[in-house]
Amino acid sequence: MTDLIKITNDALKYLSSNLILEKEKNLIIYISVTYPYTQYAYVNITYCKKEDLSKNDVKLNLENIDIYLDEKIEKLIKDAVIDIKENTLKINAPNLFNNKKNEKYDIKDQIKILFETEINTMLSQHGGFIELIDIENDETLIIKFHGGCQGCGMVNFTMTNYIEKIIKKNFPQINEIKDTTSHEIRKNSYY
Repeated sequence: MTDLIKITNDALKYLSSNLILEKEKNLIIYISVTYPYTQYAYVNITYCKKEDLSKNDVKLNLENIDIYLDEKIEKLIKDAVIDIKENTLKINAPNLFNNKKNEKYDIKDQIKILFETEINTMLSQHGGFIELIDIENDETLIIKFHGGCQGCGMVNFTMTNYIEKIIKKNFPQINEIKDTTSHEIRKNSYY
């Protein structure tokens, strides 16, 4: 797996020195991607304990240093280069935005990511958010509004002019969106 990404010697020294400074047993380096498959995607390098790893995490084959990553991001970070420039760790991941869909993320996961990164960002301005409950026959979304969106007088407008357009642009196979929210409850609604 060392052919997956390139880590320069300077970057390895930097990462190793930080591990030594922490003086923590079982501490490893973990590479992840936040907001995969969106325009907001970026690579994270963090330190964590081995016991925090999950079964989907894989180890890079490097000498003297343990670096792990989630196997789901392999295509996204393929050909990435981690280096030190101007005393700062830099990551160049040319495939980060190129892989729109990945078979290891099913449509449900991809839609949840879209909700988290784009739709809920806007809805949070009014104290609300949307949740994906289920997908029927890979073409009908079952959703629920929460917070300020539950009972809001503008929810139909928001659904038609914003949410449906974003979902259908990113997932043209979705034909219908069913809202299961009880909008009669207006305790925290924005309007």
